[in-house]
Amino acid sequence: GGIIFLWDYLKSISLPILIYGTGNGAEKLLVLCHKYHIHIDGIFTSDNHVHKKAFFGYSVMRRCDVLDRYAHAVILLAFGTALESVLTQIQELSHQYQVLVPDLPLMGGQEITPEYITSNRELISASKQLLGDTKSNKF
Repeated sequence: GGIIFLWDYLKSISLPILIYGTGNGAEKLLVLCHKYHIHIDGIFTSDNHVHKKAFFGYSVMRRCDVLDRYAHAVILLAFGTALESVLTQIQELSHQYQVLVPDLPLMGGQEITPEYITSNRELISASKQLLGDTKSNKF
């Protein structure tokens, strides 16, 4: 299959789209979603991690609220972690929901666009070979 631009994919689906996280990554995701006209249905954090009641106009839900309210959804992961307990929660979410991890230019890097992929196709291909076979072609 061909490469699917993440933002085009998100525009094409009818599932609710949720952001997991309320930090810098979530802020960057909201900016990109606005830029590409992607409607975000909600933002949530881990059950014991809700420090903010609101984030950029969204009420911040807990993970358990998402499990109660949404039978199906696409979750955009907006943070990185090495904590085993959080990784387990993300893995558990992926059994019920489609969990995507967008590449975000957090520290001033370049946004991944179809033009960027086309102009860097050889470098990306070499990188993918280093990583082995991957399931997703979404950027």
